[in-house]
Amino acid sequence: MISWAVETLIASTLLMLVVLAVRRPVARHFGPHIAYGLWLLPALRMLLPPLPQTVAPVPIHVLPANVEALLAAAAALHTDAGAAAVDAPSINWLLLFGCAWAAGALAFLCWHVWTYRRFVRAALADATQLPRFDRGRIEVCASPAARGPFAAGIFLKTVVLPEDYRRRYERDELRLAIEHEVQHHRRCDMSANFIALVVLALHWWNPIAHWAHRAFRVDQELACDALVLAQATPFERHAYGSALLKSACDRLPVAACALGAGDDLKRRLTMMKIYRWNASRARLGSMIATGLVGGGLLLTASNGIAAETTKRVEQKVRTILPVAA
Repeated sequence: MISWAVETLIASTLLMLVVLAVRRPVARHFGPHIAYGLWLLPALRMLLPPLPQTVAPVPIHVLPANVEALLAAAAALHTDAGAAAVDAPSINWLLLFGCAWAAGALAFLCWHVWTYRRFVRAALADATQLPRFDRGRIEVCASPAARGPFAAGIFLKTVVLPEDYRRRYERDELRLAIEHEVQHHRRCDMSANFIALVVLALHWWNPIAHWAHRAFRVDQELACDALVLAQATPFERHAYGSALLKSACDRLPVAACALGAGDDLKRRLTMMKIYRWNASRARLGSMIATGLVGGGLLLTASNGIAAETTKRVEQKVRTILPVAA
């Protein structure tokens, strides 16, 4: 089980690096929503069980020469130190590190869920309902605690506006700002954020995962911007950019969706100016993204092609250096 977990964490980290490498070219050529969809790859890899042995490739029987040499040296060292190790107290380091990893992941997840709930509770405590702005089952309110518009809730979907929304926004700016947050709810971005938070918690020690999570959030906002502006006029694009600048705010809890949040406002404003919806490119991008996700999962799956050499080495190591009971 621990071996599978380690392999899964390594494979998902490699897939994060792949997405980080291709997300900008994909967004430029096929649209921000396609780049956003690529983040399914590391998330799905975390959930992927081992492939059945019936579909696994033929095991690799020949290891590289340098690996064989290292294993032979380890065997000689183990033989020389065997007598001294018999009476030494045994420590199951694998179990110890596994417990530390699990405790860190749980603490990380609980902390961020608590900060999100505290943030939303404070924002809704003194909120004023604005039923004229409601969109179906998505309620809109204004709160003195909101520094900019943001979406909250998975089951009770809410859009929270700053208390000074009348003075801060022009009419079209306000309409587009609300539409941005409504699109977050319609695309289930709040649920995606909590899934991403779980993945990040499992990688709490991994700087690549934190880098990837920040990029994921930027891509999420870019995809939502592109959706709102898909059929927008030049005037609406200008109004939307103005609303974005007026909504700029400090970093929010990682599970929140806010119009002005994000670490790359300059890139978002540039995308609004140059991006135009193209149906044929979007379809081609969807096919490419689907192929990348499917191929990446197959190549990194447990019992899959990329895992065979790792398993062969692990079996050799377990034979030479058995784990203490």
